Amino acid sequence: MSEFRVPDGWIKTTLGENLQIDTGSKNAEDSKEDGAYLFFTRAEETQKIDTYSYDTEALFIAGEGNFRVKYYNGKFEVHQRTYVLRKKTNEVDLQFLQKAIQPQIYKLISTSVGSTVKSLRKPQIAEISIIIPKSKKEQQKIAKILSEVDGAITLTKELIEKNKRLKTALMQELLSYGIDENGQIRSPQTHKFKPSPLGDIPVEWKCVELGKVCDVRDGTHQTPKYVSAGIPFYSVENITNNEFKNVKFISIEEHRKLTKNYKIEYGDVLMTRIGSIGDCKYVNWQVEASFYVSLALLKFNEEINATYFVQYSKYQKFKNEIDLHSLPNAIPKKINLGNISNIKILTPKSKTEQQKIADILSSQDEKIEKLKNKLTKLNHLKTSLMQDLLSGKVRVNKLLEAKDD
Repeated sequence: MSEFRVPDGWIKTTLGENLQIDTGSKNAEDSKEDGAYLFFTRAEETQKIDTYSYDTEALFIAGEGNFRVKYYNGKFEVHQRTYVLRKKTNEVDLQFLQKAIQPQIYKLISTSVGSTVKSLRKPQIAEISIIIPKSKKEQQKIAKILSEVDGAITLTKELIEKNKRLKTALMQELLSYGIDENGQIRSPQTHKFKPSPLGDIPVEWKCVELGKVCDVRDGTHQTPKYVSAGIPFYSVENITNNEFKNVKFISIEEHRKLTKNYKIEYGDVLMTRIGSIGDCKYVNWQVEASFYVSLALLKFNEEINATYFVQYSKYQKFKNEIDLHSLPNAIPKKINLGNISNIKILTPKSKTEQQKIADILSSQDEKIEKLKNKLTKLNHLKTSLMQDLLSGKVRVNKLLEAKDD
């Protein structure tokens, strides 16, 4: 293996050579919810406090806990088991060091041996070896690029959570009140409601047992012989992970035996019934596959839109029904086929209304999925940039020169 070479214009050094490393003096009990200053502790979230001992630029690393490296410039206080790192020289940029240090801290923790709680000690931090550009301007440019990606990641996470909350609110409204003929969400003040076993519902709705509106089947009770390639064989993990590409396979001969009486078809719903129970997947692709006993196959009649049911399966009232009909002390959790048929669901009598509700909630799911895909790409981009920029493999000098021009 060839020896690592420090890039031109960079130096190899340690944190102890560049940073003054101390601990704070405050206890967790000193925090104040309405304090005027930031209080850095072992907690993930930064606390507040009424006093401050520092007024400077610094990095913070908890001696125990999540070990995330934080940056702040201003007045602050520090917990006695949290390290505060300040510059010994003006030749280093702390925001660059924050990015460079974090992977090293995680690596150090992953290889350390602790009793019950892994912890960091001052000498360990001081001895961490890093390479840095001699040019502070280059350090700052690298930090700026990585911070912009971090900002995009944070914003995308916030948008995902915001859209999840919106989906929950929409689900509560739409699956409690429905949509009237004018496209408006009904209200008990302006529309007629009636009692049902699951609470008051619009008069245009009904409460039905699943077994009355769909045929419920389970998969094979015998573990099949898997082959390297052949017919896909689905189990709980495929539904919970929404993963139907990396699957196990069985032979075409065994598949024909297992699907002699019934088979998965486009428009069906697969539901988990052992382990994780009540998770549903609408089969919206042309399929040739078999499935295990841990799944139930639901074939709906003309009364129910299957996409509506899949959205309803995420509703708390459905989850409550799942819990009510599952085996009370089973480990892992389990719901029998007959009990699935006894589950009550609420549904509009009109399939048009069912479709409208499904479309609105599915649209929100699509927004969330797009944001999740964006987040995945941003995380990959961050990993790639950190590997390239923090090693000097990719230089930013030309970017700096182009910007100055």
